[in-house]
Amino acid sequence: MSHGISSAPVYNRETTEYVGMFDYRDIVEFVLTAFQKKKLEPIAEDEVLGIGEIVRRASAGESVTAEAIVDLSRRNPFYSVMAHTSLEAAVEIFASNIGIHRINVVNNAGRVTGLLSKTDLLRFFSSHVLPSFLL
Repeated sequence: MSHGISSAPVYNRETTEYVGMFDYRDIVEFVLTAFQKKKLEPIAEDEVLGIGEIVRRASAGESVTAEAIVDLSRRNPFYSVMAHTSLEAAVEIFASNIGIHRINVVNNAGRVTGLLSKTDLLRFFSSHVLPSFLL
């Protein structure tokens, strides 16, 4: 928060893969569920820990990792593109996936080197493309 970062990719060292995006929505979802303001969702087969176990651990004062609650909100899926991907392709990803607000930019080794958000695109278009239309 102190660095103005609202989301971050979560990397699993054991599987050497990115497992999702962690953001404020996941924290809010966890808190609402922990205080039983929200109904527990069914546990997906591929989840390592169900929400019930996560809440139990947190309530007992045990450590809960970012990976355990990553994408708990189901609103911030992990999408990535290669660094050389065209801006047009990125715009198409945003346009065809309404829930996508940010795309991870990865290098040839598959490591995240940056993040492209819809806000970044708007800033770019407003400063580089829009002025040429107004002339």
